[in-house]
Amino acid sequence: MVKSHVVNGVKVEYDDESLKSDYGFSRSFLFLITLWFISRKPSCGYGIMKRFQAEELHTATPSRMYPILSAMESDGLLSCSLEPVGRRKRKVYSITAKGRKTLKFWKSMFFNGMKHEFFSDMLR
Repeated sequence: MVKSHVVNGVKVEYDDESLKSDYGFSRSFLFLITLWFISRKPSCGYGIMKRFQAEELHTATPSRMYPILSAMESDGLLSCSLEPVGRRKRKVYSITAKGRKTLKFWKSMFFNGMKHEFFSDMLR
């Protein structure tokens, strides 16, 4: 069933299936930030982990990052292409339309009521 709500004049539609993923708090943080990183620029898993390190956001290890990327690809949030690097190929992840829709939903959730107040206060 498709649901919708309007936040700051933007209509956001989502379905129950897009909300069923249970990644746990730490995994949810990795999931959301990873989806946002990839929405800004397609990247390989190693590039995403380096970005987490550069921003000092999280200790993203291969044993945590690659299962998340795989799950996000299986859920249809990311697509993957193989890019040649020397004699090897690496996976480069890009956000899909479903991924953009999911990211839009979560962005809207941060601008509702107390959540907006919490995040505004945390960013000061």
